[in-house]
Amino acid sequence: TSGDLTQDGDRDPSLDFGFVPDLVSVGDYVWIDEDRDGIQDEGETPVEGVEITLLDENGEVVATTTTDEDGYYVFTDLDVNTDYTIEFPTTITVDGDTYPLTTAGAGDDTSLDSNPNQDTGRYSFTTPATGANSAEPGQADIPTIDAGYTPPQVDEPSPSPTEGPTPNPVDPMPSTGVPGSLILTGGLAALALLVGIVLLTARRRALHS
Repeated sequence: TSGDLTQDGDRDPSLDFGFVPDLVSVGDYVWIDEDRDGIQDEGETPVEGVEITLLDENGEVVATTTTDEDGYYVFTDLDVNTDYTIEFPTTITVDGDTYPLTTAGAGDDTSLDSNPNQDTGRYSFTTPATGANSAEPGQADIPTIDAGYTPPQVDEPSPSPTEGPTPNPVDPMPSTGVPGSLILTGGLAALALLVGIVLLTARRRALHS
């Protein structure tokens, strides 16, 4: 409201107006993809304390944050219609074990899949033209950029080789229905008889000559 503008040519140069562009936010979750399907399933464990970095279109760091006890992170006060990249770690450590990023872009529901590239940990996006700039879980203007990590593979023990039948040292002969010891005894007896016949024949020849 202006006052004292009573004379021709009076003016009030103080009535100005300032405008700011909308600012927007991005945020979602980091979780353990326990079944390794690339989808954030109900009941899968969130990960606290994961450091996440926001980069501008030139790769310069804009901000960093860490996930809370529910695995939630958020970046606020982002420019609209602007290209950004979020960088997640390619692996995290849980109870001394290394968990790599799960498969990106699995399934049809983009709100539940994992976004970052498995090799770089990065995911690029463009902010919307307007938004509420909320930091509340599920209320960010882009609420779908999340990351899943898979448990380490556990090597299963190789099955032990199947043991074949143990050879019988008492009966090494092929199975014929007769014990090998009897076959051996019979063979020796036949050999002794043959030797006796040969000796007897030789003796008779010697007498006749």
